[in-house]
Amino acid sequence: MALPFNLTTRAKVRSMLRPGQTGDGRVVLRLSVSINDDDYVLNVVGNQGIEEMLNELLKLKLLVKDGNDWFIEIPTWQVTKARNATIWVHWEDYERLKGSRTMASA
Repeated sequence: MALPFNLTTRAKVRSMLRPGQTGDGRVVLRLSVSINDDDYVLNVVGNQGIEEMLNELLKLKLLVKDGNDWFIEIPTWQVTKARNATIWVHWEDYERLKGSRTMASA
């Protein structure tokens, strides 16, 4: 019996945290998220502004509203690297998912 392999892990967005900035000036979207009742801080590093990142996540259906709750898809390979309850995702990780989502819908 084959086990399903998921490229993403669904996390419930608990709240939006104060945005940050990396040492080299890139914007960091920071969210408080919950995965299987474990709480994490999700840091998404991008080369664009916070609003643009959120709009792109919505457009790709990686950030969705389900009832009263918001959920975000996080690349599973980055969830496995979480340290000190913090998950770091670079925008390039979402670009990789965008390609896989485009191919899956074809």
